[in-house]
Amino acid sequence: MRCLNEELERIKEFEEKNNALVYTAIHSYYLELGKMTSYLFVSDFKDEEWEMDRADLKQGQSLV
Repeated sequence: MRCLNEELERIKEFEEKNNALVYTAIHSYYLELGKMTSYLFVSDFKDEEWEMDRADLKQGQSLV
């Protein structure tokens, strides 16, 4: 339970720092790097970021 609480606290910190909402966390383990957690999130900066995202998509760059 302690690990879960620590992870939730890290997510909350990320959300507050980045003004974002994390909707999933992916835990991975790599021999070269060790444990890694990736957050999938949506930001609150749609007006600034969406225009750039659309331009990237037109150039064939996907952002995930």
